[in-house]
Amino acid sequence: MHNNRHSTCSSCIISGVACAVFVSLCAGTLASCRNKPKVDNSALIAKGQVLFKTHGCVTCHSPEGKPIPNAPVLADLLGREIELESGETFTATRDYIKQSIRNPGIGIVKGYPNQMPKPFNLSEDELDALVEYVLTIKAAEQTK
Repeated sequence: MHNNRHSTCSSCIISGVACAVFVSLCAGTLASCRNKPKVDNSALIAKGQVLFKTHGCVTCHSPEGKPIPNAPVLADLLGREIELESGETFTATRDYIKQSIRNPGIGIVKGYPNQMPKPFNLSEDELDALVEYVLTIKAAEQTK
């Protein structure tokens, strides 16, 4: 019986040490993530701004974040609650923005017509650049 209890205690100690090491590694990883320098994506944003203009997005979506009657406002889009014509609501994410560009009719924002042109022939890099640019459009720019 003593051997059984001893092996259980050894297992507990080994498990406890393993857990402590795991927690320590996780804490170190989280700390390094918080301390990571921000990536300079200004070139990507500039490329997205050019694409926004050359593909005609500017025709219906204001780059200043101003409301335009025929297209949803893009200002401060990330994290905003979106209501669709179907009545469904959700929080806008990068994936939502990408999907809305790739497949324009997939989820029509309530109060707007389904008039966005068919999907553009964008590479994945171009799509990422366009999304990064859209994320820079802020409501504060409405005063320009």
